[in-house]
Parts: sequence; C-alpha cells; structure tokens
Amino acid sequence: MKSLILCLNKTALNQTASCSCGMFNRTGILCAHGLKVLDLMNIKILPTHTVLKRWTREARKGSIQYREGRNVVENPKREAQLQYKFLCHKFQNLAYKAASSPECCLLLDNGLDCLGTQLEDKLNACTRVVNENPFSG
Repeated sequence: MKSLILCLNKTALNQTASCSCGMFNRTGILCAHGLKVLDLMNIKILPTHTVLKRWTREARKGSIQYREGRNVVENPKREAQLQYKFLCHKFQNLAYKAASSPECCLLLDNGLDCLGTQLEDKLNACTRVVNENPFSG
C-alpha cells in the first residue's frame, strides 16, 4: 500500500490541502484525498484556488498561450457552427409547425425562396466589397 502525505494549511484566509499523489499538479483536478481533507476541515465549498480557469465557463475568454509564448487560436469556425445550429433549430421548428397545413407549407416555402434570393444578393454584395477593397490582401 502506497503512503500519501497530506499537507494542511488552515488559516483564516488560506484553507488548503495538498497531497503527495500529485494529481492536482498533473491534471488540475483535486484528488479524492484532498477532497476528503477539505471535508474533514468542514470546508463545503471548494476554495477558488482549487478550481483552475480551464475547468470553468470562463475558460474560453481571453487568450491562451503555448509554453513557447505563442497564442493558441480558438476554433475560427466555432461561431459559424453555433449560428448554424441555432438557425437549423429555428427552421426545424417552423417546418414542424407548417407541416400540418398545406397553406402554411406553401407560405413557408415561398418565404424561404424569397429569403434565399435576398441572402444570395447580400452575400454577393459582401463579396464584391471585399474584392474591391484595395487594402484586403
């Protein structure tokens, strides 16, 4: 059986527990030993220093760097993927509502045709502006 060393620091401002298993240092997740010690110390809410930014909702905000100092580029297609998912959901709901009525199906179909034409015009206009811009590229 492997022996572990648990270090306790129970001051008013800094209640910490560290373990010789090194799990927190390797993965950033507090081990069961550390959690048990915090429980025995009657600390029921994890101290903020034990929750690393990468495990929070805030992890995507700000820039992340490799060890060499280069910035990690977040998935550039992520925003488009989220928009696509959102729009698919809206279109699916419209189709579901319209499916029970031939008149509603025709209305939705005509509306999508009109919207498709407007969308193509807008995309073509944006492409022309980018191509005509002397500073782009």
